[in-house]
Amino acid sequence: MSWLGLFFVGTFTGLLAGIFGLGGGFLLIPLLSFWGIPVADAAGTSLIAVWFSAIAGSSLNWFKDKFDGVKSFQIALLGIPAAQLGVVVSDLFPDRLLKLIFAVLLLGMIYLMNLRQQLGAPEQDLQLEPTPAPLPAGVSGRKFYWWQYASIGAVSGFMSGVFGIGGGLIMVPLQLGFLAETLESAVANSLGAMVAIAASGLFGHAWRGEVLWIPGLCLGAGSIFGAPLGSYILPRLNSNLVTTAFRLLLLVLSLYMVRVSWVG
Repeated sequence: MSWLGLFFVGTFTGLLAGIFGLGGGFLLIPLLSFWGIPVADAAGTSLIAVWFSAIAGSSLNWFKDKFDGVKSFQIALLGIPAAQLGVVVSDLFPDRLLKLIFAVLLLGMIYLMNLRQQLGAPEQDLQLEPTPAPLPAGVSGRKFYWWQYASIGAVSGFMSGVFGIGGGLIMVPLQLGFLAETLESAVANSLGAMVAIAASGLFGHAWRGEVLWIPGLCLGAGSIFGAPLGSYILPRLNSNLVTTAFRLLLLVLSLYMVRVSWVG
């Protein structure tokens, strides 16, 4: 594919990333596999676009004063070494098996989307933030420790290293369900941590020569343009229609990855 074509693919994945708060790797891996690129190389190349998207999203959050550096650091603390572990693991399995596992992961993302939607409901956003501020009478608070955020980063970092995804769809529901974060803060924390986690995975794949730099940079440039655009048009879209279409897209991609895992 031409550089311009890769740029438009990156723009489209960045658009979806801006709408759903994801890194875009979930779509890039099947696309790169369609062009005959092994999963390990596709993961390394995808992480360029994921990294660019995370930087663009975190920069916007910084300017909007919605960036929590402490929580992002706590998530990335174990996410960085876990991404390196994921890179090593990705080289231990045959390409066909990795494609099949990725297909299962896409199906799991549909479940996580449902969980995220339930936990991100308006009434759930009324939960108190985990801060040491005094609580109203009759309301019991709970203190959350750094290792709880770090554990979430470890899970998402490992998946990022193996499959070249940002891990936002893993980090966000876990923060909502176990750390009482609001949806807005969970997405911001995930994007901030994703900058370091994606960089770690990218370094690991690059060290093994598993990155196609020119295609990856073209995809990344497009994602920088598409991610803010997705955030801009999100309020103007029918959320139920978009979510349903996205679930169908994940299902189709999952079936495709199952097919290519069998035919080689």
